[in-house]
Amino acid sequence: MIKYLIGALALLITGVAFADGERGPERLSLGLDLGLASNDGHPAWTEGAAGKLRRFDGDLPVRAFAQLRQPLGDTLSLVAAAEFGNDGTSRETGLTQLYLSWRPVPRSRVRHRLTVGAFYPRISLEHSQAGWSSKYSLNPSAIGAWVGEELRTFGAEWKLSTRVNGPGGEGVLSLAPSVFINNDPTGALIAWRGWSIHDRQSTLFDRLPLPPLPLNQPNQRFDRQAPYHAPFREVDGRPGVSLVADYKRGASLWRAGYFDNRANPEAIERGQYGWRTRMHHVGVRQRLPAKLELVAQWLRGSTLMGSRIDGGRRAVDAMFASEFIQLSHVGQRQMLTARVDRFRVEDRDVLTVDDNNERGHALTLSYRWSFTPHTRIAAEWLRIRTERPGWAFTGLATERTETQLQLRLQLRY
Repeated sequence: MIKYLIGALALLITGVAFADGERGPERLSLGLDLGLASNDGHPAWTEGAAGKLRRFDGDLPVRAFAQLRQPLGDTLSLVAAAEFGNDGTSRETGLTQLYLSWRPVPRSRVRHRLTVGAFYPRISLEHSQAGWSSKYSLNPSAIGAWVGEELRTFGAEWKLSTRVNGPGGEGVLSLAPSVFINNDPTGALIAWRGWSIHDRQSTLFDRLPLPPLPLNQPNQRFDRQAPYHAPFREVDGRPGVSLVADYKRGASLWRAGYFDNRANPEAIERGQYGWRTRMHHVGVRQRLPAKLELVAQWLRGSTLMGSRIDGGRRAVDAMFASEFIQLSHVGQRQMLTARVDRFRVEDRDVLTVDDNNERGHALTLSYRWSFTPHTRIAAEWLRIRTERPGWAFTGLATERTETQLQLRLQLRY
């Protein structure tokens, strides 16, 4: 526990050192979480096993982040974010985002924003806080967890926004096309491990544990796969593309998007295969009467890897989907959130030895109390029920209900 506290404090001190004497909340954001956690279920995926939940060394969660937004002129700024966490993986501290943002002075009704570097794609409706933290809960939805694991834009996004007359009055319509590299292995975790729910963010040079798999064993079809998953690698030299549309009016935000990493499913580079991953997503965030806030999101896609078998489907061919609905009561100092997740993976290839089918649902209850502007207590209960036939390969029960209870002290500056 002591070494994790030292690591977290080192990250915070480094963040302060990067800011100058004029730093303020708009320039530098720091966070530190200390807590307790209790897990019941299969061994964690962060330990190279199959469980859906994240475990912590000694059951003592520690998380720290530092995010710096440094102006480089009137219209240009540099953003850097780093994360520290303990969960049994090799990564403890690293960068999660590093990009330049340019907002030229508007000369018409259309506003422009160009973002270049490494940053999160515009998918999640939960992560609106500094350090890409969820506003509502300790653990985000299964969709949000997967974005933090396997998705990052290493490239450029051009966002165009303009005011339009829509249903109910005038709103702001935004279109954000992007082009990116270094996301070719995206999809491996969804197929080979399945969905998970946690707040871990992959760093830009991360290596994630893979569960034991029949096809990754010596002398098997995919024995060239490294014993880890490196989600942010370029395998085939082909850029990916995405497009996101937002419509915001008053207390409403609607979002729809498409993602295609355009990876060559037969390519392999340094122990990482290309996974052709495509998906659509739609979502809404809506403030309601009585201090209520609704968030709902749906995502569906597919991922392919390997050569075609007898001219038919590829060696790995999986459809994946997840959706959630969440309701929060947002008070001045307290927030109570309830969320229901559903998720599934449909294995469509012909290799019966590699069964990637999965179906499950989760219920999350989260409470947060801010007793000072910079200090708060958060408690959360999470229950996830999964049916995954592939668990039988390692001798685990193929149906399991896993639970997690967390209590954290959160410091924010």
